[in-house]
Amino acid sequence: LLAGFFFGSVAVLADGVDSLFDILTSASVLVGTKASEKPPDAGHPYGHGRFENVPSLVVAGSLFAAALGILYEALRKIARAEYGAFEWIALGAALFSVVGKYLLQRYLFGICRKVGSLTLMSYAKNIRGDVLTSVSVSVGVAAAALGMPWADPLVAIMVAALILKTGAEIAADTVRILADASPGAETASRIRSIALAVPGVKDCHRVRARRSGRLILVDMHILVDPGMEVETSHKISDEVVEAIMKNFAEVGHVLVHVEPSSLEEDAEDHSKVIAAIESEAMKVKQVAGCHGVRLQHLGEGMVAEVHILVNPALSITETHRISEEVSARVRSLFPNVKRVVVHEEPKGVGDAET
Repeated sequence: LLAGFFFGSVAVLADGVDSLFDILTSASVLVGTKASEKPPDAGHPYGHGRFENVPSLVVAGSLFAAALGILYEALRKIARAEYGAFEWIALGAALFSVVGKYLLQRYLFGICRKVGSLTLMSYAKNIRGDVLTSVSVSVGVAAAALGMPWADPLVAIMVAALILKTGAEIAADTVRILADASPGAETASRIRSIALAVPGVKDCHRVRARRSGRLILVDMHILVDPGMEVETSHKISDEVVEAIMKNFAEVGHVLVHVEPSSLEEDAEDHSKVIAAIESEAMKVKQVAGCHGVRLQHLGEGMVAEVHILVNPALSITETHRISEEVSARVRSLFPNVKRVVVHEEPKGVGDAET
């Protein structure tokens, strides 16, 4: 910055101003990143993740200000033909800036890969662009030494354009995050696929995801069997949350809404299963009738409740054997039925023969 100011090189001055703003914005990035790491509290139940994005706007604003100032000075020098004389110290300062910024951007990208900070990534991209900027400045100063003094302000204009482009990209990314933009359709599709793979989930819809700092917040609706117990549906909901967070390191919170499935095909399938169980029970010798079949989801499978009619003259031992055979047949026909509760009822005079 001082080399450009004292020796009249607007390109070196532009590079120096850019470096000065880098120092100021690095401080704001550090403050924002530290603030975003605070745990959730009563005032911020979803955490402080978005505090990390605020410094990105500061970075973008500072880049716009620096670029406009450089552009003004370069155009002023061209209009007045005010070209400074070549000085070796100006070229040395530009080359020193190239080396310093190159090492800094490598260090920053290494940290980004470890912590996944979007703000730090924006800052690292800015520094990477600055490396090319400093190289251009060095070329411009060298060109001035070869008898082309107008190259210095032209390079400065190019530097200003690059700075404006970087600022616009950072601002656009930050606004997108602060406006609850989705991380992408592919992310939502993967989340839905993971949820559908959880046993007991019939369907999944209204999958929404948004970024908050370096984390992704998800909310979704899942459909389960309408006859499922509340405790079981809650367990399935927990399994969905666990599966999503296991497959997505960036996901910090998942809200699952459980809804009963009301699709006509589900009701039809349910009726077919009940009819098949009744038919299978009637295949057991001495079962005179079957009714009151109920199915309930419980944990990893279903529980079937069956009422059978038997001859009241049968012994307890024989009745128990019949119940065991009914249970075995049902579980063999439907492997997802883990338990069968059989209620034996005496066949009355008024019961129809089957």
